[in-house]
Amino acid sequence: MIFLTLLLVIPAFGDPSCNNFKVGDHTFDLTPLRTLVTGSTVNGGNGFKSKDGTVSMGMCGQQAKPCLNKFATQSFMSQFATSALATCTSEAAFWPQALTFKEGDSLKKYVDPDTKKSKGFTLKFNNGDYCYDITREREVTINFICDEQEYPKDGFTFTETSTCIYQVDFPTKHACEDPGNPMSGGLSGGSIMIIIFLVLVFVYCVGGVVYAKRFQTGKEGMELIPQKDFWCAIPNYTKIGCMISYQWVCEMSKAYCPCMKDKDSGGYAEYETEEGNGTNASMSQM
Repeated sequence: MIFLTLLLVIPAFGDPSCNNFKVGDHTFDLTPLRTLVTGSTVNGGNGFKSKDGTVSMGMCGQQAKPCLNKFATQSFMSQFATSALATCTSEAAFWPQALTFKEGDSLKKYVDPDTKKSKGFTLKFNNGDYCYDITREREVTINFICDEQEYPKDGFTFTETSTCIYQVDFPTKHACEDPGNPMSGGLSGGSIMIIIFLVLVFVYCVGGVVYAKRFQTGKEGMELIPQKDFWCAIPNYTKIGCMISYQWVCEMSKAYCPCMKDKDSGGYAEYETEEGNGTNASMSQM
């Protein structure tokens, strides 16, 4: 009974090796991408592929296209001679056995080189096949970049930055702090509305001045402003609106709060002056 309960409860919490990429105050979850790989949804069950089709990559495990000519046939990332994935040339990385990545050298924030803003996170692996040219294991840096798509259907970008040192750019909405709204890192709706409003005001003012200058002869200076009388009257309209609002608030306060008026003084509150002579500081009803 306990065993059956564990089978039902544990999957609900997801795989700790795939949903605990904590960078700063945010924790990223790649479990949906792993589900695509294990379910053979992408690339015919051969994991995610590079743009040229020669690199296969799993997700949170050793699910890349197997290298049958290698001692360890299963790896996280495998590289082949052609896009047919027939002859394996190297196993570039293996998924570590540790359940979680810790923020540091192997897990860090991805910063967009153009905007200099955080836009995802980076995983670094240095446990691939031994490379004799650099006398150490192959290294792979994977940039999970915030994007609208779930995964790059045309393939991820795979670059050999130097001998046996590789970089992968993998755009996905699961690298966004809000996967349901991948572009939340951009301008908000309010910001866009303000920009549109300012542009319309500029066009209105410039267009009005040009029209008045060309078709309404005799106007100079402030007279060129479109609807000048209306705009100049706005401060006075605002003042009147504030006064009416103040009067209404006072009337409602006196009507619903007895403490705001003195019943014996017919609606006038009596206050003593600092000298205590009982002088009325009359506050007329509004």
